[in-house]
Amino acid sequence: MNYNLLRAKEVFFIMVLSTGLFNHVILIPMLLESAARDAWVSVLASFFPFLLFIWMVYYITKNTEQEKITNWLKHRYGKFLAALFVLPLLLILFVHASITFLDTSYWAEIYFLPTTPSFLVSAVLLISCYWLSTRSLKVLAIMSTIVLPLVVFLGFFIMSVNTTQKDVEYLFPLFLNGYAPFLKGIFYALSGLTEIFVIILIQHHLTQKIKFKDIFWLGLVLIGLTIGPLSAAIMEFGPVEARNFTFPAYEEWKLLKIGEFISRLDFLAMFQWVSGAFFRIGLFLYIINQYLNKRKNKFFLPFLFLIIYGTTFLKLDTYDINKFLYLYFLPFCLILVVTVTTVLTFLVYLSKRRENKPLEKS
Repeated sequence: MNYNLLRAKEVFFIMVLSTGLFNHVILIPMLLESAARDAWVSVLASFFPFLLFIWMVYYITKNTEQEKITNWLKHRYGKFLAALFVLPLLLILFVHASITFLDTSYWAEIYFLPTTPSFLVSAVLLISCYWLSTRSLKVLAIMSTIVLPLVVFLGFFIMSVNTTQKDVEYLFPLFLNGYAPFLKGIFYALSGLTEIFVIILIQHHLTQKIKFKDIFWLGLVLIGLTIGPLSAAIMEFGPVEARNFTFPAYEEWKLLKIGEFISRLDFLAMFQWVSGAFFRIGLFLYIINQYLNKRKNKFFLPFLFLIIYGTTFLKLDTYDINKFLYLYFLPFCLILVVTVTTVLTFLVYLSKRRENKPLEKS
């Protein structure tokens, strides 16, 4: 039995946990910074260009017969072009894993473990992620089917309990500062949503043909995971105050109050965040190891994790990380991912056209 083969639903569960963390937590401050009150409308509007991106991902997976994308490119366009396409995407995954690791470590240290040495908090997180990245994809899938329902339940729990704390009037009026912030917000929303390109990198692990509706529903869920905490933060704190928070999604847990005696259940947010971080870092490093470690060197993966661990000694704070994301990394990611996906779609089209020409003549 091949433990690296997955069904489409299992990929859905893994992707919602890994990509969902970024869209649900880390991306929110960038959206508020770029579009403020208009951010929630920007996320809704991003659905239309995102739909085109979903179609391109589906077109690539369908017409490459879900073959490993590097092998497909090598056979038709050569090794150089295969490396040119895949290496930048793997670099993006590595930086995303590093940022997730830093954000999670700092957040746990600041809010829950202020007296615990930071190197110890980071080490425990890293060892856990390393263990997960050394498992098979089937193990990740099985674990995700257990963890995701609990994470979703907690999300709906905090959403329903905090209903009395929300003021819908904070969502309006829109476009007070023109349409520039709204358009800027679409740009940042897409920088998180287009992360579904990961499907292309793991398509060869699927036992079933990926259907358009599978990717479409995944896209809708990711949009929902983005707009939910974003709109809640605006309604609960107002657009100005929500913009000042480093982790608005976590601050929503601090408002939770049930009756007179139950409050401060924000430790449950740790389960949500750490679950997403484990799967995100574990999955991304697993993919990088599968593509780059051709000789199955047992030291390659530990070396990658040591590099990530080394970033903790840079003494960056959350402000520096968010500034790096906002000004440089997210714009770079969106432009690169869209460019690579678009060109790859064109190459797949050319390849299919060449393959179909003899059939047309006969």
